Amino acid sequence: MPELMNLLRQDKLDIPVIVGGSVITNKDKESLLDMGTSAVFGSGTSDQEIITQIRSLATQATHRS
Repeated sequence: MPELMNLLRQDKLDIPVIVGGSVITNKDKESLLDMGTSAVFGSGTSDQEIITQIRSLATQATHRS
């Protein structure tokens, strides 16, 4: 994920929502948020919470353009 985020910044690409999956530790979560990730979902996150957050991020991105 760090390499992807760096490449996006380097190429000045504004991708509103990027979704990835993995086992996320608290340390990883902090690092991802520091990189500019808008949301990080742990293993106990409900499907509905993930859906709601992604919809919210997409709406925010739509209003930015």
